[in-house]
Amino acid sequence: MRTALGIVCSFLVLFLSGEMAHAQTKPMVIRLTALSPIGHPVHQGLVRFAELVAERTKKQVEIQLFPASQLGDQPTQMNMVKIGSVEMGLIGSGILGMVVREYNVDAVMYIYRDRDHMQKVWRGPIARELGDKFLATQGVRTLNSIWEVGIRHVLAKKPVRRVEDLNGLKIRSPESALFFEGLKALGARPTTIAFAEVYTALQLGTVDAMECPLDWIYTSRFHEVAKYLTLTAHMNNIHSLLVNEKFWQTLSPDIQKVLTEAGLEAGEYANLQIKNSEADYQKKMEQAGVTFISVDTAAFQKKAEEAIPKVAHIWGGDMKLAERVKNTQ
Repeated sequence: MRTALGIVCSFLVLFLSGEMAHAQTKPMVIRLTALSPIGHPVHQGLVRFAELVAERTKKQVEIQLFPASQLGDQPTQMNMVKIGSVEMGLIGSGILGMVVREYNVDAVMYIYRDRDHMQKVWRGPIARELGDKFLATQGVRTLNSIWEVGIRHVLAKKPVRRVEDLNGLKIRSPESALFFEGLKALGARPTTIAFAEVYTALQLGTVDAMECPLDWIYTSRFHEVAKYLTLTAHMNNIHSLLVNEKFWQTLSPDIQKVLTEAGLEAGEYANLQIKNSEADYQKKMEQAGVTFISVDTAAFQKKAEEAIPKVAHIWGGDMKLAERVKNTQ
């Protein structure tokens, strides 16, 4: 009897020990929500982020991705990170600007000279100041703000070779005063249309043009109904990699370091994928009969600057902030 009891007890000890060992090796799961669709260069960067974190924590931390707005639109995603229903998110500056207005300066046309200039702005003191304000007011930490959306250009049903060619052109605008006033300053007639309706609007002539990064134009098939793509390069925007601060404070310094470094590397990887993909998308659209037009962007920029006083209130009316962005070296 005692022998049988001993065997049972030994079995229980071994079973419980195995269960405890399994529990100890079970990875911590960090949920990350994002807008970018599966396969998009930004999504590729997030996949890279998950791989780096798994590798550097010896698979003790697992990043679970929710791309393509699976958990709701970007304002919903940002709120989920804020309340902690997900731990992390990749959120656009326009959404952050709903609560910290200064982020809206990112959507001023031609405020950046080029990609390098934009990266210097969002790796420097301006980014740190806005990140600190976001943390203090929202309880959300910014790991970095370097994830590019892609350079925006004008796709039209007729050639746009000079800024004067935009005069009276009916062009689709997102529901944003910064976009709307910027396009008006360029001489166009902006019309707010939902993104999902742009293809039909171009097809039916409701608008004559739209503007977007090349990857969105191609994957949305807008080039099928408008055949002239003018490389205006009027805007590039950033997304920020965010983490709930209460959750962040539960992490060990080693894991915090891994997330910080991996997030930066993954953002750089995504930006490289976007840059490399632009040439590929241009080639594909040219093969589909799209004419690409290079222009003197300085003339476009000069006209766009007329909108700045009209929209400064959107980022708090601080003209010094806009000047700091433009003068960042």
